[in-house]
Amino acid sequence: MEAAIRFLDAFDASLSLLARSPGIGGVCRFENPLLAGIRVWSVDGFKNYLLFYRVLADEIEVVRVIHGSRDLNSVFGASES
Repeated sequence: MEAAIRFLDAFDASLSLLARSPGIGGVCRFENPLLAGIRVWSVDGFKNYLLFYRVLADEIEVVRVIHGSRDLNSVFGASES
């Protein structure tokens, strides 16, 4: 239970950071044009958990949060370049 609470706190901190500085995440490049503009950032303190998001006009949209060992091609249904 403590690990879950630490993760949620770290996730909230990561979201706050991205809300203030949305351009800090790395840009992902996928073949599927529907995935254009997706960025990635690791959850603070949980570096294996990746937060995939889009920057919108006045907010960020979280697309997925997944463990970094997952096969991103199968998760997103497209290859990453």
